[in-house]
Amino acid sequence: MRVLGILVLSLLIAGCATYARLLPKDYKGAVASIDDSFQRQSLSNANFFYIKLIDGKPIYHALVASSQASAGKGSRLITMGESRNVPVRPVKLYIVGQVHHAAIIGSILNSETNYIVEGEFEFTPEKDAKYLVNGSLSKDYSAVWIEDVNGNVVSNIIEKSSSSYVPKARMKDRSEKKKPSRKELFHNLTGGESERLVVSKIGNPDKVFKNEGNFFSGRAPNVTYEYDSLGKIQFSARDDIPLFIDKVIPIVKWSGNISSIKTQLKSSGEALQRYAKSYYQQSELQTDILDLIAAKIWEAKDTQSPYNVDAISWLCKVLGKSHNSRYRTLLENVARMANSNKLRKYAKSSLDLLPETKVEQFSVVNK
Repeated sequence: MRVLGILVLSLLIAGCATYARLLPKDYKGAVASIDDSFQRQSLSNANFFYIKLIDGKPIYHALVASSQASAGKGSRLITMGESRNVPVRPVKLYIVGQVHHAAIIGSILNSETNYIVEGEFEFTPEKDAKYLVNGSLSKDYSAVWIEDVNGNVVSNIIEKSSSSYVPKARMKDRSEKKKPSRKELFHNLTGGESERLVVSKIGNPDKVFKNEGNFFSGRAPNVTYEYDSLGKIQFSARDDIPLFIDKVIPIVKWSGNISSIKTQLKSSGEALQRYAKSYYQQSELQTDILDLIAAKIWEAKDTQSPYNVDAISWLCKVLGKSHNSRYRTLLENVARMANSNKLRKYAKSSLDLLPETKVEQFSVVNK
């Protein structure tokens, strides 16, 4: 309850705060940009990753923008992004990753999962570079950092973990710089990224659609960028100008290609839902593909996002439909250990479809 009280107080203060000007009006020096981000978990809550202070001074950020946009809308969370130019010199950044609910009652009912991680470090941006505040929030491990347009971490990582947490290989070593493909960049887009950051990652769209919104229905205006081979990106908009990512809608096309499936399984939320359902519609999947699906189920078994829970439940159904006994131990463990009642239920029903035969079991549960 102490954390909840601090959260409520901070939002009340944020509503009347004075925010620092980052650049003087006559500033003509080199700049870089840093975007905040969010990962929507449901219609009423999201994970936010943002800059709270620069050189000790409070700045306007995505959580404040979203709180203001959601005022008077009950439990409905209107997510908003925020981006700012910063001078190219050493700056002290105080960054935060936290779960946020639109309604205070949501925070109260979910007080044990209102994860938050925050801290300060010095960061020197490069001229004309574009950066993103990104992170991860969960019971065992939470972290927040600054990354470049390719998703490489370029700052200190502020992190918090439980005593039982075992670091994954990709969290242990972030020193190797990656150069993802355009498709991988598309699938790794997250809510709140600015239009300028998106274009720097994957280029200009093939088509643009503008929606003026509807005042009476409460539908906000938006602009959609369509990429022929990738999918659609819906941005919040003002005066027909696209601002920040609100939704990413990938093209769901079954290829059976291992590399493509690996990329697809890195997604989350509504995108992962679409992919999981498309896998279920396939008549037969090879064991190497089923192994990738099984690994994703195990990795995400503790998810609490309704979107992700539904996606992982569909992936359990994929294993059940396979009738491959190789996944009995995996599903037994998920049915017993998953945080979500729904996920435990679907893991159990999928397990019941697998014959009780002695075969080599998928071993991720033992790692």
